[in-house]
Amino acid sequence: LGTALRGAAEAGVPAAALLRDLDGDGQDGRVIRRFLDDAARRAGQEGGVVLLARVRAETLSALALWGSARRAQDVAVAPVSALLLERAAEGPS
Repeated sequence: LGTALRGAAEAGVPAAALLRDLDGDGQDGRVIRRFLDDAARRAGQEGGVVLLARVRAETLSALALWGSARRAQDVAVAPVSALLLERAAEGPS
């Protein structure tokens, strides 16, 4: 993965590593919310993270519940394209 990200950077292509697959192993809402808390913390440290989730009732419910929590106020949930566009505007690092 590091090689792919370096290659993308050298080519001037914005890229980001996937931090976590929220529900790929059928995780329940409690686990998904814990993953979201960790991702919010990491996003504050790194300036943005990429998560993957499926459109499942359990996942949507966990996102809605987490989104109403206090910690969610510290982050912006956005499509991955927003993070990539931001990185493209910053230029090579």
